[in-house]
Amino acid sequence: MARAKSFDTSEVLDRAMELFWKKGYHATSVQDLVSHLGINRASLYDTFKGKEDLFLNAFENYRESNKAAILEALYSQPNARDGIRNLFECALKERKDRKGCFTVNLTAALMPEDKHLQEILRDSQKVFEKIIFDYLKSGEVMGEFPKGKDLMAMANLLYTLYNGVQVISKIEAAPSRQMAAVEQVLQILEVE
Repeated sequence: MARAKSFDTSEVLDRAMELFWKKGYHATSVQDLVSHLGINRASLYDTFKGKEDLFLNAFENYRESNKAAILEALYSQPNARDGIRNLFECALKERKDRKGCFTVNLTAALMPEDKHLQEILRDSQKVFEKIIFDYLKSGEVMGEFPKGKDLMAMANLLYTLYNGVQVISKIEAAPSRQMAAVEQVLQILEVE
């Protein structure tokens, strides 16, 4: 008879993500995971098949919670301009620990031969850009800025800026410089 799991999988994924975020995938050993998670090796392998599978599950869990946070930051505001500004303000507030964004850190540390992870990261980019594109499109439809802008290019620009802000926040504690760049981009949306 199989033993019942004595841990909450979602909690384990959150804790594993914290460790991978802090140490990086390659520097995190299975023993580090076992110690940090408080589960034994057999449970880790029974549930996740190993370090890579645990990492991919933890990253997928992060992607889903991050997507929800992005949507909340955008749609909690009365208009598109304020939503974009809020998205960046939230990102900068949440990064006071200066550890940067998990996805951005992962992208920077990506080994070129890891094609599977490249695909996952490209998918993350597409999801982010689609969210932003749809959000900008709704702002355009509502007359919040002029029609005729290349909203897909703007979504890509905002994705690039969002990732850059995450990197810079690791070395600069005051968010005012990053927010000044965001304000410049928001002005592009208004120019006819």
